Amino acid sequence: MRPILSTFIPLLLAAALLAPAARATEVPTGPWQRLPGRDAAWRLVKFEAGRWLEITDDNGVRAARYELDRCHFCSGEEDGCDATGVFPILIPDKQLPVLGAVCLSGAHSAKGWVFDPDSDANEPVLTVTGAYFVQARVEPMRIVFRHDDIIDGMPWQNFTVWPADAAPEPALPPTRRITVTPPATPLTTEAAAVMARFRTIARNRDRDALLAFASEDILVSFGGFTGPAGLADYWELHDDPDASALWPALERLLAQPAALDPWDRHPSLLVPYYLSAWPRDLDGFDWLIARGPDVPLRVGPAPTAPLLTRLDRAAVQIPDVRMDDYAASDGWTLVRYGESYGYVADDDVDSPIGLRATIYKRDGRWQLIHLVAGD
Repeated sequence: MRPILSTFIPLLLAAALLAPAARATEVPTGPWQRLPGRDAAWRLVKFEAGRWLEITDDNGVRAARYELDRCHFCSGEEDGCDATGVFPILIPDKQLPVLGAVCLSGAHSAKGWVFDPDSDANEPVLTVTGAYFVQARVEPMRIVFRHDDIIDGMPWQNFTVWPADAAPEPALPPTRRITVTPPATPLTTEAAAVMARFRTIARNRDRDALLAFASEDILVSFGGFTGPAGLADYWELHDDPDASALWPALERLLAQPAALDPWDRHPSLLVPYYLSAWPRDLDGFDWLIARGPDVPLRVGPAPTAPLLTRLDRAAVQIPDVRMDDYAASDGWTLVRYGESYGYVADDDVDSPIGLRATIYKRDGRWQLIHLVAGD
């Protein structure tokens, strides 16, 4: 516990006024929410004036039930809404799922909870209360709650860690906050027409047009597939081309803008755009990039987890955590952004060494010369 200067509350209120409107996801009442990487689930149920949290094991059998008093989860513009939610806490060696929650209670206060059915199926193993706020922060192997108290009329700030004996994450310098935005200069008319043609081919799943668009030496993989024949073989475009995994992969790829290659003396298009401006000192194996200007970074691997921030085409680092629990997060990835850890949905991020395309103007004709993933 440590005191905060007397300016704490005015600053807190000012920050609330300056912050963007909350767009957290309302925690639904009733439907079961499956947990990442397993068949266990949780749900909120209403009873009289209160709410209860129920958790099942991987066989669908109810394993725990907790009373949440008058906890309120919200999704509107009310102060603190973006900090509320229910989320998994991925801890190894737990037979039953562990959940965290942050909710509003009363006129101003908030609560944070940890529910560990392995330890207690009826009572939370941790409850923290904040006079004005409770915020959750994920770190590998543990969860940290930041909350406040008013003692003798003075605000105090507290940090509570669960598990209490968890080794803290080593103090690491903040990762760089990097944004890679599409180029401000639009494509030339000719280049824009080439991209429109490419998108039409992908939308129509036109195998013949795609193979005609490919150069004779197109690079398809680093495992020996080259040329239009290699493209057809690698993506299984022979017997049932409409069923090929290439088309949804192209749809995802071409949803991103393209950019002209600033390093090439000849006209060359790069898809996605960030290949033209990716920082050369960022290892593509260790970093991801948000696919848009409004990508949620959440406390836990669930759409109902509290919102940490929103990423504007930001690069985020994959931490050096090699635990099965984090690898099996079922559609979510643990990342570092600045000083914070958080989770992003896999659909919302790309790898700079993922599928990418290069279109080159050669002998007066635009040709697809790379459609490749990896390094």
